[in-house]
Amino acid sequence: VADKIVEKIEPAAAQYFARVDESGIEAQLRIEITSWDTLPPNVKKYLRTGETLLIRNNIEDYSGVMIYYAKAVELLLMARWFDPFKAAHSESDVFNEQAFKPYMRGEKPLTLGNVPFLLSSKELAFRAFLARAYPPDRYAAIIDSKTGFASVLTTETVDRFRNGSAHTDDQAEPDAQAARAWALRVIGYV
Repeated sequence: VADKIVEKIEPAAAQYFARVDESGIEAQLRIEITSWDTLPPNVKKYLRTGETLLIRNNIEDYSGVMIYYAKAVELLLMARWFDPFKAAHSESDVFNEQAFKPYMRGEKPLTLGNVPFLLSSKELAFRAFLARAYPPDRYAAIIDSKTGFASVLTTETVDRFRNGSAHTDDQAEPDAQAARAWALRVIGYV
């Protein structure tokens, strides 16, 4: 559903970007995201679009804004974690039958909603992959469900910022600001 909403909003956002000086938006994002230059282009695009829509202010419903931030997070996790893991491993390396195995077989994509569950599960090969990708203290911060990344990317936050915005109309500007803060925090960990 979120992808369908993004498809409908994206042409309008492209027209808006054509009229708006994007350099100021990107400059602000560069200040707040120290790893901006290392982000994949599609992640940058969704962040810039979310920012542009949020800056417009006084729009009736901020659901679309929230979806752009959630989509940026989802795309970043796929690019940094799940796609490289899939390239280096096989289906036999994972246990989750509902999401991870079908993803590894190329039958269906992982979504942001799958991530909290996979982080808290006993996917040993995936955990080992993350442990190799990050220094020990950074890895510990990622899997820590009380204060680390896993506490930021929970089923509740995904439900609020992705699913809630995709399935609920009339999200307010404070909801979009909260989604933005959440997305930037997630990006800081990854």
